[in-house]
Amino acid sequence: MFSEKNDSGYEYIIPSTVKCYKVISKISSGSFSVVFKVLNMKTNEYYAMKVVSREQMIKYSSIFQLEQELRILETTNHPNIIKLHEIVYEKTYIYIIMELSDTDLLTALMIRGSLLQCEIRHIFQQICHAIKYLHSKGISHHDLKPENILLDKDDVCKIADFGSAFTKKPPHDVFGATLNYVAPEAILNDTFDYKKADIWTLGIILYILTTSSFPFQLEGSDVEIAHRIINADYQIPFYVDKESKQIIAACLQKKPEDRPTIDELIDIMNKGSQVKFISAQKSLKPKKIISSIVSTSVLTSRMTKNIEIKNKPKIRVSNSVNLSFL
Repeated sequence: MFSEKNDSGYEYIIPSTVKCYKVISKISSGSFSVVFKVLNMKTNEYYAMKVVSREQMIKYSSIFQLEQELRILETTNHPNIIKLHEIVYEKTYIYIIMELSDTDLLTALMIRGSLLQCEIRHIFQQICHAIKYLHSKGISHHDLKPENILLDKDDVCKIADFGSAFTKKPPHDVFGATLNYVAPEAILNDTFDYKKADIWTLGIILYILTTSSFPFQLEGSDVEIAHRIINADYQIPFYVDKESKQIIAACLQKKPEDRPTIDELIDIMNKGSQVKFISAQKSLKPKKIISSIVSTSVLTSRMTKNIEIKNKPKIRVSNSVNLSFL
């Protein structure tokens, strides 16, 4: 038997073998799941097995999100999206068997410290093409972050963790996203354009890839961080090249209607100025990433209401953003 807790402290007690899959070790955990490395004893192939508790799903009214995640995994087929292998339904748990990757983008950044220009371009383009595919199918990921972007040894990206993704409007009180990556409109409004919120997050990810740091200061309470996001209170370091600054600025437009669509974003990268992405200065160390990127604060509908009603700031448009290149 294996006994592990998820990020919410819920204990998972699972057998050492599930169907033909032998549990090897724990890979990671989330608020509503634990992920294990498993071995298919028939084929001798390794997979990732995401374990979800039926009891916890019912307790926290998360059945809708689980159904969405499974539907998305079953219907998507793209080289940069994690592939579903099998779903095993049992009385206590649901076991989701998926392809296994070597690491995730966050871990890769922590180990390498900074990325080369070619690596950044290679990774970011793959992420964008995966999002283009999802958006074309009416799917918004809604929780993009380095932890949810898996990498193999050749830096081939796989978008994973569709627990917050939607193919249709969610129930009123269903909301899941990580605060550090969430768009301003998601903090202030109950309804918003989920695809444009994904574009905002792409800007956050490119900022991280090019600077090894986070655009918004993470000191203080969640409400204080949210105020900085709402006000678009960030600066792009001087060593980031002009084209990358323009991409980041376009994605981090406070008004969602001012952000490009994913097709427009890819078009910007592919034509005209031949966008180039540069790595962070070599002086940036992995500990900078650990202190500024690793954060698991989850934004809930209750928090958004608290910010909107009690702490709603006067919203301003950043004068530093230039969209003349569009």
